[in-house]
Amino acid sequence: MSLLEQASLVITPNAYKESKLYSVVPNTTLGDMDVVRATTATRVNSNGLIEEVPYNLVRYSEDISNSAWAKYNITMSANSTTAPNGTLTAEKLLSSNSTSFQGIEIQVNYISGQKYTNSIYFKYIDTPFVQIITPSFVSSNYVNFNIQTGEVVGGVYEDATVTSVGNGWYRCSFTFISNYTGSGGTIGSANLINSASSSKASDFTGNGVKGIYLWGAQLVTSTSAKEYFPTTDRLNIPRIDYTNGSCPSLLVEPQRTNLALYSEQFDNAYWTRNNVTVNANSVISPDGTQNAETITSSGTTSFLYTTTAALTGAYTLSFFAKKGTSNFCWVYLNGYDAIFNLNTGTFVSSVVAPESYSIIAYANGWYKISITKTSPILAALSGIGVASSTNFNGVVGTNIYVYGAQLEAGAYPTSYIPTVASSVTRNADVISKTGISSLIGQTEGTIFLDFYAKNNNTFQILSQLRNVSGTAQIDLRWADGGLYALGNNNGANQFYLSVGSISVGSRYKVAIAYKLNDVKIYMNGTNVNSDTAATFLDQSMSYFSFAENLSNYIEAQFINSAQLYKTRLTNTELAQLTTL
Repeated sequence: MSLLEQASLVITPNAYKESKLYSVVPNTTLGDMDVVRATTATRVNSNGLIEEVPYNLVRYSEDISNSAWAKYNITMSANSTTAPNGTLTAEKLLSSNSTSFQGIEIQVNYISGQKYTNSIYFKYIDTPFVQIITPSFVSSNYVNFNIQTGEVVGGVYEDATVTSVGNGWYRCSFTFISNYTGSGGTIGSANLINSASSSKASDFTGNGVKGIYLWGAQLVTSTSAKEYFPTTDRLNIPRIDYTNGSCPSLLVEPQRTNLALYSEQFDNAYWTRNNVTVNANSVISPDGTQNAETITSSGTTSFLYTTTAALTGAYTLSFFAKKGTSNFCWVYLNGYDAIFNLNTGTFVSSVVAPESYSIIAYANGWYKISITKTSPILAALSGIGVASSTNFNGVVGTNIYVYGAQLEAGAYPTSYIPTVASSVTRNADVISKTGISSLIGQTEGTIFLDFYAKNNNTFQILSQLRNVSGTAQIDLRWADGGLYALGNNNGANQFYLSVGSISVGSRYKVAIAYKLNDVKIYMNGTNVNSDTAATFLDQSMSYFSFAENLSNYIEAQFINSAQLYKTRLTNTELAQLTTL
């Protein structure tokens, strides 16, 4: 029997939906993990680009009947016909007897200068003409579609498409640039119109019978329609991340707040320019759109910066940067600084060295650079500038590209949190499952974790088995400067074993095998520690998690796989399971 056949639970980042990460084993819903974050977040997608999770900015994309959608002189009938995905989830939009505007809209967030593509699936019943609009304060664009013949027939727009997807359904989309920044914007996704030449938001002559089918509303920050992503509240999507290459990992992180405002708009007055000029939206950014900025040296000590209030504790400042005509950039946080080589992706030097720094390669020549400083930070100055190979004085006329400023409380950088006029908080990823005592070995078993280390300088729990009351647990954690395995039975520690040291960015496979008087810890194919005096009683362990949502139990890792076994695997099997 293979190891996979022996497993009682196998979690990999392969399949998911809102609030759920599916298990491979068992092939039922019993092992599916619950996902809670209650905020959106970013990830690195399979193309190496940063994107919001989910990238569909529209809530309740298949539930137009939901109260989040405003309805004007129309009625909605849910689950009225088969949708493009084969499910009975498409809705029917019926006109009223009114001769006024008849349509729907929902609130979304916009950023000025950003390109968006709006799309929705339509199917003809008896009304051929449909219009998609943006609010006038966002843009003047609108498009008229004939959903009987599948054509773009009118409007004012940069680009619009109609794609047949079968069974009479058409996916209609159009692209526009927002002139507005804020959360009060609305998107008009489906308006009934009288003719191909109808003007924007024009009246419709209804009769209470005319209507259309619609499904799958989507708005994305892109120059074309992306693959459709269904949403409800958009808040609890697990982050399947490709930072470490072509194979995905599950990204789990603690709560963080980006204190740097206008994180992508360095031409905003929030950012003070010292001997630099800023050319806004001049180059393709790490998110794949043209919203990164060029900063050019115009004198000695050339950088842009902002000032925040006094800070207490460890803080990390990060930017995305790419070489222009200069290969070097300089990052500064209240007296601490670092120069990085954006050609080789290396740290060069500093005048006053920070506690730590990092430079991580992203797609298309971009790097995420960071420095960390511990308090006191009084009236903290945060900035980035054009440098030379030896100091922070850039050569006049040379430039670099910048994007995505982030200042956060913590001793390491986390995933990018976009901001505009106010700080933004991303909640912790809490991925757990309770009520699975049948999948957990009680008096003996094995817990396995395959992960990339994202950080190793805080006390944190990577994974944990426990009972409801917390009087019995087995977890893998960082503590005392290293990786440890802990086993607790009836409130008393049975073992506390060192697993080894960890290097950020490296991959590790760790297994904790437990049984009465027989505990083995394997890492990367080697037995690294043992205990021959550990007592285990049945404590009804029924809970498994990748992260504990407690103030001191924080996490930031890339999880490749987690597996549970109800038996203590043999030493040979443990070596096989953990070999890289």
